Amino acid sequence: MMSRCVQAYDTLVLHNPKSILVVLLLIAVFFGYHTKDFKLDASADSLLLEGDIDLKVFRKIHERYPSSDLLIVTYTPDKDLFSDQALKPLKQLRGELKKVASVETVFTILDAPLVKSSDVPLTEMIHDIPNLEKPGIDRAKAKDELLNSPIYRELIVSADGRTTALLLGLVEDQQYNKLRQTRSKLRAKQRNSGLSQKERQSLERIETEYDQAHEAINNQRRLDIAHIRDIIEPYRRH
Repeated sequence: MMSRCVQAYDTLVLHNPKSILVVLLLIAVFFGYHTKDFKLDASADSLLLEGDIDLKVFRKIHERYPSSDLLIVTYTPDKDLFSDQALKPLKQLRGELKKVASVETVFTILDAPLVKSSDVPLTEMIHDIPNLEKPGIDRAKAKDELLNSPIYRELIVSADGRTTALLLGLVEDQQYNKLRQTRSKLRAKQRNSGLSQKERQSLERIETEYDQAHEAINNQRRLDIAHIRDIIEPYRRH
């Protein structure tokens, strides 16, 4: 049996090297051409099993306590992070990022509430919360508070105090969220008790609309990231 396989390989491959190379080249060209249609989806829908309990709990929590997707931009100035030379460009960068249509919020060390770095009584802080932009803030104390805060340390400021993060909250697509919720409910019912003909048709329609919305969001996110990269490029020299 083995000798027959070797003989067949010798006859088909070794005796026809040019033909085999042409066939392999055609196969490579075929798959190479279709790579433009290849899509890698790293969302929770594709990475987790259908009906995953943890995903279900997460989505229930998200429905009750909505939170937008985050995009993180890091800023490492040449100067001391808490100096005017570093904070002024950071403020300008924050202002430019806020103008991006898909960015809903921007949170930086300039916005972080400082409780221990001000002499203002706690009762007065309710109406005027101190931060790095407020006059009279001791920056040395502010730096110490941010670096030792379990909330801010390694979230918006690195442990060495040289790098800070700008947290960009992105605008959510409410229609996309509604489609996802409806799709999840219909899929759950399909697994548990089955769907009527009308519900199956509705699920097919919603899945198509969901896929289209998902692709549109991904395309928009790519454009947003490209735009944000253009914005931050001039700040790389600070």
